[in-house]
Amino acid sequence: MKSCLICMASYCKTHLEPHERVSSFMKHKLMEPVENLENYICQKHERPLELFCRDDQTCVCQFCTEGDHKTHNTVPIEEESGEKKTELEKTRAEVQQMIQERLKKIEDIKHSVERNKKNTEKEKADGVEIFSALMRCIERRQAELLKVMEEKQKAEEKQAEELIKDLEQEITELKRRNTELEQISHTEDHLHLLQIYPSLCSPPHTQDWTDVTINSHLSLETLRRALSQLQETLSEEMEKLDETGQYLVKDNSV
Repeated sequence: MKSCLICMASYCKTHLEPHERVSSFMKHKLMEPVENLENYICQKHERPLELFCRDDQTCVCQFCTEGDHKTHNTVPIEEESGEKKTELEKTRAEVQQMIQERLKKIEDIKHSVERNKKNTEKEKADGVEIFSALMRCIERRQAELLKVMEEKQKAEEKQAEELIKDLEQEITELKRRNTELEQISHTEDHLHLLQIYPSLCSPPHTQDWTDVTINSHLSLETLRRALSQLQETLSEEMEKLDETGQYLVKDNSV
């Protein structure tokens, strides 16, 4: 089945036979069947839109080149469509690269979270081992320290989840754009390609993830500060005990 831009009709193989046999019909421009044939005809001259004006970035007919577009740079729409397809392929390659970068960023984030989680678990164990040998007041400080560390880890995991969610949303949008680019890059509908080309080549609304990372933290410094505070507390308590000579009483009151 083919559509004729001169006859403004679509024909099955049987009814297309005159266009393949009669010399006057053989000059008609045939194309793959479309529903909206009027979009492929110049509204001013009622002739097929067979040329592309590079000056005005619009499709024109042969008569247009003898009037408003007489001095303009015009080429066959097939030629312009071919060049646009080449540019679309470049754009598609860039989109695919963006997808890969974001997939890698997701893996990096997950790896950072897992590494931080292991570090946190080790630091928790070290904290428990240190504080287990101290008095009950130290145990209370230990619980406070662990709580802070857990809150930091949860905050990082929440941040990572939000980043991954944003990345996955961008990947979904980029995959949609990639599918559109792939489909249009294989189309023979040159006019349709040229009409939607600006929207397909516009930069996708994505975030620059180059410098986005999960802050790796080591809670060892937090632990050191807590121990320093405990040392000060213990020193104060020991001084009080030395002054009063009532170590056991003081110990029970802590």
